[in-house]
Amino acid sequence: MAFSKEDKILIKNLQQLKSYTATRSLREFRTKNWTRAQILTIPKRAVTLTYNSANKPYFGLLYAN
Repeated sequence: MAFSKEDKILIKNLQQLKSYTATRSLREFRTKNWTRAQILTIPKRAVTLTYNSANKPYFGLLYAN
């Protein structure tokens, strides 16, 4: 069964925002008749986090003394 545009957006957002896995998506939406392999074909976000002092509110306060 092919995904509709709304289904793809829903799965992608659940993966990004709520850390849904393919198995959890299958359990949550049993009536959709999706397979795990189909869900895994939807590209996930690329994790590109940059850590610097702006991202860490207490950076530098530990060694302020």
